[in-house]
Amino acid sequence: MQSVTIFGGDGFLGRYIVRDLAASGVAIQLACRNPERAAQLKPCGAVGQITPVYCDMRNPKQVKVALQGVDTVINLVGILYEKRKSTFQAVHVDAAKTLAKACKEAGVKNLIHVSAIG
Repeated sequence: MQSVTIFGGDGFLGRYIVRDLAASGVAIQLACRNPERAAQLKPCGAVGQITPVYCDMRNPKQVKVALQGVDTVINLVGILYEKRKSTFQAVHVDAAKTLAKACKEAGVKNLIHVSAIG
């Protein structure tokens, strides 16, 4: 069974990707800042197939933990407007860079990045 970590999997695009991957039997870890919100996606798969976990992409240690044992990572994190610490630089550049570096260090085979800014 293939294993995937989806960053931002509890968002608009994530819920559709989670459903499709779950239907194909993939083990899914949803790395997000609000695992309780992501829990609504657990019924899309079999018991234990979808696991929401807390991860703040600004914290490289938490990102590394979320990558353990997975062969594919999907990054869906994005913002359409800035708010406090969630600037375009912080989310679309710095967090994506942190994730890419951590994937390389962890030996992740596939990294899929979906841009919210085109």
